[in-house]
Amino acid sequence: MTNANTMPNGQPGLIGGIISCVCAAFGFFVPVLGLLLAIIGLFVGMGAYKAGKRANYQPGLILGLIGAVISGVSLIIAALAVFALLGVVGGVGMLGAMR
Repeated sequence: MTNANTMPNGQPGLIGGIISCVCAAFGFFVPVLGLLLAIIGLFVGMGAYKAGKRANYQPGLILGLIGAVISGVSLIIAALAVFALLGVVGGVGMLGAMR
């Protein structure tokens, strides 16, 4: 039987890093909702990185960093997709107004 006082305090940053990676992955595939998910993933990934660094827990630190970087890339791509979508919709609207 193990003593609860000698057990480590979980795995800091690991769950946050996984959530960040999942949010980033959805950010690539869902343009409008992906923008919001990428922002959430970026903040969660940075928090996971800080928690892993503070506890000196290598997997949490690495997964938090990977999640933050992928979320940042996903944020840029999702923002470009939203701007392109707005440009196409706005351009089609302008064509209708020209008649």
